[in-house]
Amino acid sequence: MKTTIICPIDFSDSANNASEYAAMLAQVINAELMLFNVQQIHFETAVSLGEGVGSRQRESSLWASNKLKQMSLDINKLYQIPTTYEVDITTKSLAKTIASAVTRNTMIVMGTNGPDNLKQFFGGTNTYKASTESECPLLIVPEDLSFEKYKNVLFPIIYGNIDRKALDQFYEFINFFDAQITFLYLTEENNTKTKKEFNQIKEEIETFLNSKLKHTVKTAFTDNIEDTLDDFILENQTDLLVMEERHRNTLQRFFQKKPILATLSAIAPYPILVVHP
Repeated sequence: MKTTIICPIDFSDSANNASEYAAMLAQVINAELMLFNVQQIHFETAVSLGEGVGSRQRESSLWASNKLKQMSLDINKLYQIPTTYEVDITTKSLAKTIASAVTRNTMIVMGTNGPDNLKQFFGGTNTYKASTESECPLLIVPEDLSFEKYKNVLFPIIYGNIDRKALDQFYEFINFFDAQITFLYLTEENNTKTKKEFNQIKEEIETFLNSKLKHTVKTAFTDNIEDTLDDFILENQTDLLVMEERHRNTLQRFFQKKPILATLSAIAPYPILVVHP
């Protein structure tokens, strides 16, 4: 079954750039592209739709629909890929609405221009929040970044293990590219336990890939994962970072520090593919 790429569009520069990026990606992976606009309304507005507010909402939705229709036609003509579009009027959050649009064989390509305010800086951007709500792969595209086929890919292992479902999602995507992949096991300590853990992870990766992709499995000792990743990416000219998004419960969100993905997704100048266990 052909993959569908969902590209959320709010007609901002970052979203428009992401739509072009997604279209070029769709050409490579033989996918369909769906442009998706979310019209958020407050609960009070939803209750009042019959009292004159509804007409304004319908006008906004019609404008968005017409705009998406034209974008869809233009992309179809320029890139020769199947395109559709959809407008969703909802009281739910943007992240939850995007996640609910996901079906089987779907991935999301979403643009970002970093945090718009302090709330997003500390709590995460809309793009990051969408990555935590969805179960499918989500590709984060920085504003103004043009699509190029991936050549050097970094998949850091920061949880002490690697999940098979996350590997499946990664393989289904990266299999379309002739890329060199580095799996980088990150740990603070160099001892018997971590060596055993590394060897087990390496064996799992080798068994899973079975020489299907060009790859290496390495280890790095660090007490600052963000800096280590930045240094590795710069030194190796990495053009795609892959991150596992592991859902945290309420207590974990309260007591643990800000997730690495939340930080990187807001500031990274390179694309980040988020996969899920």
